[in-house]
Amino acid sequence: MSDSRMRAWTRPVAVLAAAVLLVVGSGLLDQPVAAKPPSRPGKVSGLTMSVTKPTSAYRLTTAWNAAKNATSYRVSVTNTSGVVLDRDTVSSPAWVATVTAPSNATVRLTVTAYNLKRKGSSASMTKVLPDLTAPTGAFDVSRSGAVATVTQTALADDVSPAAKISRVVNWADGSGPQAWASGLTTNHTYSGTGLWRPTVTLTDEHGNVAVVHLAAVVVGDTTAPTGAFAAGPSAAWASWSKVSLTQTALHDDFSDAANVARTVSWGDGTTDTVWTGSSALQHVYAAAGTYTPSVTLVDEAGNSAVVAAASAVTVTRDTTAPKVTLGLPKYSRSSVTSWRTLRGRATDAGTGVKWVRVRAVEKRGLRWYAYRPVTGTWTRCATRAAAWRTAGGMRTTTTAGAWHVTLKHLTRGVLLHRVTGRDNVDNVSRPLTHRARLTRR
Repeated sequence: MSDSRMRAWTRPVAVLAAAVLLVVGSGLLDQPVAAKPPSRPGKVSGLTMSVTKPTSAYRLTTAWNAAKNATSYRVSVTNTSGVVLDRDTVSSPAWVATVTAPSNATVRLTVTAYNLKRKGSSASMTKVLPDLTAPTGAFDVSRSGAVATVTQTALADDVSPAAKISRVVNWADGSGPQAWASGLTTNHTYSGTGLWRPTVTLTDEHGNVAVVHLAAVVVGDTTAPTGAFAAGPSAAWASWSKVSLTQTALHDDFSDAANVARTVSWGDGTTDTVWTGSSALQHVYAAAGTYTPSVTLVDEAGNSAVVAAASAVTVTRDTTAPKVTLGLPKYSRSSVTSWRTLRGRATDAGTGVKWVRVRAVEKRGLRWYAYRPVTGTWTRCATRAAAWRTAGGMRTTTTAGAWHVTLKHLTRGVLLHRVTGRDNVDNVSRPLTHRARLTRR
């Protein structure tokens, strides 16, 4: 084959090969580059845990050294059976866990580092939860003359047996602490007259301490407390008015006023009320009559006195219904616009107006429609009676005796609206109905 013919034959082959390489190369360039996975986080080290028990649950305050490349840490506390007691995911190398478990239980803290979704190695540590719960106890105090006797009625601890809980009595008279080694009772003789507040200090085997405050011991107090009280208002409505009882004075020769027990009898046969705190008490009398509340005072020596309020309260029953009136538009009483807002007044000489209820129906040609206030629409009804039954009540309160409601989508026709008022003891006024012929927009 001649050189010219060879060149003529190889030229298209070369062009075709170049085209193929171009297409293949282009395809290779278009292939997506696989995303590089996040690097594996480094090891978690330096785990620490401190344990406190501010409530019934333990608080484990944990920390560790930040792991290289870590973005978060999954943390958990489990018991020896593998039950998870608390867990979380945190971004910083510290965590506070709340754990409910018995004293002396062993718990395991596990921390795993993550770089985004890539998991690293875990680190863990175990700890025995210390006994941080103080013992509990209950004690009664009795007195015969100058001799006080303390009787133990209960004694317990979550770890230590009762026999291992030490008891120390402070009689609060300057005689110093007295160890209570055995038995369920202990005695002490006070000198002279006075009021003392003894305590029992309980200490378990692990040094947890509780101080139990006992009832006061009073020697030589034979005088009842005194006080003064005021009740008001002097005139009240049955089943509505709140009558307040206020303390104006309270005194005892030994007990502080705050430690004098007060029980109120309202004088109407209802259950007596134990009065605590300094706020006035309130009571609603259900029946008409004249009542004088009284207060029974008892000091810490058991001396008592009954003190009546300074004045009586006269309670009257409200039997009169409110008075309701309708307001008429000043202008264009035949126009729809004038009646879209219904107005009036409601007054009550007794307990006051609770609410006013308005219902509306309209006759359009030969058809009756009931107004539904919840949806603001008019429902077609077969008869006038059916319309009244279907119409929803619009309840509204009064402002300075005035009331108003709005009717949506009102149109021309014969509008009837009915108004009743109710007072605060549920007396209801007679229905008041008004009729208006609406012929213009």
